[in-house]
Amino acid sequence: MSELLGFMEQLVRAHGGAVEREASGARAQALVSDSLAERLGLPEPMVSLVATDDPSAAQSGEGGEGGEGGEGGEGGEGGEAGGRSEDDLPVVPVGYGTELLERAVDLASGGMPTAAVRMPQRSLKRSMEEVLDRHFVTLNATFRLVGTWESWQDYWLWSFTTVTEADERREGVVHVAVSGRGAVVEGLAERLMAEAPGWQELGTDASYGQATAGELAKLYPLAAMAAQAELEIRARSFRQGVHRRLRRDAARIDTYFGDLHQEMEDEIRRRRLTGEARQIRREKQAQLQREAHSKRSALRDKYRLRLRVQPFALLLARIPVLRCDLLVRRRKQEFRLEVDSNGLTGRLDPLACQACGAPTLELGFCDEALHRLCGPCLEESDGRGRRNCPRCRGQRPPASPQAVARRAQMSADKPPTT
Repeated sequence: MSELLGFMEQLVRAHGGAVEREASGARAQALVSDSLAERLGLPEPMVSLVATDDPSAAQSGEGGEGGEGGEGGEGGEGGEAGGRSEDDLPVVPVGYGTELLERAVDLASGGMPTAAVRMPQRSLKRSMEEVLDRHFVTLNATFRLVGTWESWQDYWLWSFTTVTEADERREGVVHVAVSGRGAVVEGLAERLMAEAPGWQELGTDASYGQATAGELAKLYPLAAMAAQAELEIRARSFRQGVHRRLRRDAARIDTYFGDLHQEMEDEIRRRRLTGEARQIRREKQAQLQREAHSKRSALRDKYRLRLRVQPFALLLARIPVLRCDLLVRRRKQEFRLEVDSNGLTGRLDPLACQACGAPTLELGFCDEALHRLCGPCLEESDGRGRRNCPRCRGQRPPASPQAVARRAQMSADKPPTT
């Protein structure tokens, strides 16, 4: 499935348009308003979008000109979208570097569309003892299930445009889903992208959930941090290429100026230069050294890796959950903890480590304040949560977009691992 075509579909729907996607996922028909068509530079309000970032796009394009495209135009998706066959529509490529994508990103970045939907209610599994025993782990405590009940949980789907840039530039799209409990839920974003468009919208009179603007401000850095982490994974090969080119060009500079320096050194020795003539050569060598340093500095700036994420859409999805009430015991202390079984993914939602923000279902707890800790953070606490709890010592997840950006740049500046 094309990420860029999914991005365009979100953008079109957010501005009141309609999209019909082909089964291949690499081609779609879009119907937009005249104003949006003008802003995106489309030849007319109804076009056929073809993804160039999907290997199946070429096959889809060939099919659209032949038999398969004809079938869609006769009575399938093409007829529903606007009564025109796909062959009649202008074909607009959607790919990195295309004018359409650049205009779409500018439009999306200018104001973030929001929407709110509710998943249809479904029967949820009631017996959770075995699920909890298999998938929920307390590293330095025990727990037992006290009760379960059906409820609803709000999840926030952030969509980000991404930029990886050095001497070259790459753009992309990342989607991240965060639960109202403050944890990134792996795999949920993809499910929401596929299924949420068909759900019932929450009316303007309905509450937009448990999260206030202030609470959303706390959830956003977690989403941005997850988007940045995904971008760093995608940028690994790009980073390796950047550092390879940097080493190559730096070696060329060192060789060039090293040869010039050696030529002057050989001339001094061969001609046995002394006095003013020797001093002139030494000054030229020093000048060459300064020039080489300047060029190496410019080279490092040219190949400096920059990673950026920018939100362009936000979706609230209200999903039925089976809520599990747990009684956790750590030494002589007991406390209650709630864990949700997600009605869409069918899995337990993770909880966030209170020291680093990482989502996890393997939790430890410190003795002083019973802070939730993931495995690595628990190891910092003498391995068992007894002393040196990182949260007690002030470590917290990034609390602002600026903190996420600083952490991302520190990571970008690190040399690649081999």
